[in-house]
Amino acid sequence: MGSGLNFFTNAINKTPATKGAWTDIDVSGDGVPAGATGAIFEIFNNSASQRQGAVRKNGSTDNDTANSDVAVNGVIWALVGLDANRICEGFIEDLAATTSIFLIGYTTDGTDFFLNRIDKSFDTPLSTWTDRDVSGDGVPADAIGAIVEIRNTATTRYKGAVRKNGSTDNRTTGADITSTGHIYTIVPLDTNRIFDGFVENIAVDLFLVGYVKAPVVLFDNAKDESLTTISAWTDVDATADTEAAADGIIVEVYNGITGAQIGTLRKDGSSDNRLGQLSGESHYYGLVGLGAGNI
Repeated sequence: MGSGLNFFTNAINKTPATKGAWTDIDVSGDGVPAGATGAIFEIFNNSASQRQGAVRKNGSTDNDTANSDVAVNGVIWALVGLDANRICEGFIEDLAATTSIFLIGYTTDGTDFFLNRIDKSFDTPLSTWTDRDVSGDGVPADAIGAIVEIRNTATTRYKGAVRKNGSTDNRTTGADITSTGHIYTIVPLDTNRIFDGFVENIAVDLFLVGYVKAPVVLFDNAKDESLTTISAWTDVDATADTEAAADGIIVEVYNGITGAQIGTLRKDGSSDNRLGQLSGESHYYGLVGLGAGNI
């Protein structure tokens, strides 16, 4: 993915000491350089109940904490803008014993974030892939991807997903978003700055958070990197599908069966061991660093 997205070998715990309130998260002393545009976080819920966990740009008025749940024993990856002092804001419903926010990397080089997210939701429930045009939302002509938050505002699980306009990816069976929950991703844009969105119900909202430009590289269709080994940390060799200088990859982790399954990611050589769980027929989009040899 080039140097636009940068990853640490081991995550840095940046969980706020205060619960139930937006709290500054200062990453300036954590190896995030001056000029970094954003931070990449892993929000982890180590609880048998859903818990709220979210991030926003410092000074933002985005405040939909009621719909920021992370699934039972679950994990999401979040991208958020930093201010000039390398500060963003975090919100957790419960303290670190159950809800934690870990810094895993940062963004530079053409990746940028809006102060407040931009609503790109559907007005009618459409269980079909439908264009979302962001060309009029401050996304520049040379942007190659949009940073999108998918939120489910209902107390029922509904499906929500994104893909590049014209892609043949169609993994909607396992695209549930947990009730009153959310996930983040980077979705490729076509030359007209359009991506495709899929929602099962209008309770599932799409929000434009920011955008990415080169040197980040995004594919028209996903490359299958599924494992044949279970219940163990296993190398994924991305050499054939990435450039030699790639720092990391974006991965959709997808559970197509009805039972809950553990599925998570870490950088090669990391000692991190947080085993995030996916509910049945659900997914999230993870961002993970590559070690030597693009593994």
